[in-house]
Amino acid sequence: MASRKVKRNTSKQIISYTLDPQGTDSYGTVKFPASKTVFGSGEFNKVLYATPTELINPIPSTELTIISEERLDLKTFAGVLDTFSATYLIPTSLTPEGNPYKLIRFPNGIADLSKNTRAGVPQNLQFIKTLSGQSQKTPGRYTITPELIKSGWGLRMKWKLVGENAYNGNVHNNTNLRRFRYGTAGSVSSTQLGIVSVMTDGTGDKKFYMNGEYIIENSAMIANDEWELQGNSGQGDLQSTYADRCWWKIEVVASGATVNEELATSNQAEKDRIAKAADDGSSSGGSSSGGSSSGGSSSGGNGDDNFHPNDV
Repeated sequence: MASRKVKRNTSKQIISYTLDPQGTDSYGTVKFPASKTVFGSGEFNKVLYATPTELINPIPSTELTIISEERLDLKTFAGVLDTFSATYLIPTSLTPEGNPYKLIRFPNGIADLSKNTRAGVPQNLQFIKTLSGQSQKTPGRYTITPELIKSGWGLRMKWKLVGENAYNGNVHNNTNLRRFRYGTAGSVSSTQLGIVSVMTDGTGDKKFYMNGEYIIENSAMIANDEWELQGNSGQGDLQSTYADRCWWKIEVVASGATVNEELATSNQAEKDRIAKAADDGSSSGGSSSGGSSSGGSSSGGNGDDNFHPNDV
């Protein structure tokens, strides 16, 4: 074995033993005598942890107590690009010339007196103006796109109508969503969903308010389905809506979302709320239970939502 100089520190520890790469020295070999240690199974298991046959340290309970819940706004959630939500309005240009109140006639349709009803066939409520979001492929309708289905999101459709009853008595006014589904060879099927029906007071200021809300589950969607908001009345020729106070809003929601059934109000309560808001500048809103159908759920009633077109 070649001898070479070894550098040590003040504690006699070797701090340098690297060979000179240009030299002829090489490392030597040091041999140690072999030894054997035998463990019995008892001693062995004391040293090496054996595979357990039972839970030695129980895991504490992981049950959570929900203190509060907050709805996730997908439009502002990090990484989410929402191209599907929309807000539609009734153009005030539909108001008859010279009408300062922006009133348009509420649909009456065809009365069916044989069934003892004057409420006619529901008609499109003319929400043909796009205020924001997805534009309309067919005037007054929202179209389900393949991209929306692929995203996995559902839709929450909400609407508000404010109108006036010129009939000298109580009148049933209705709103509903209608889905148009296109089949082969140009066939079309339609389904009425999300029906909201209110009795319009024939006394006092004769105003009526209709809020509706309906959830469309992603699993119930088919590409190119079209949805429109409709209405009909027992006295449509004497019912009008304020074009500048009505809206139809569509927003994306996570799977399993439910309608808001907590905020119920009557026609009179809504009138009182509006009167109070005029005094103190505050507002609140609501909706009441309406109906449901396969692939969706709905609520509705006499009420007003905090959203107004001017808020956007």
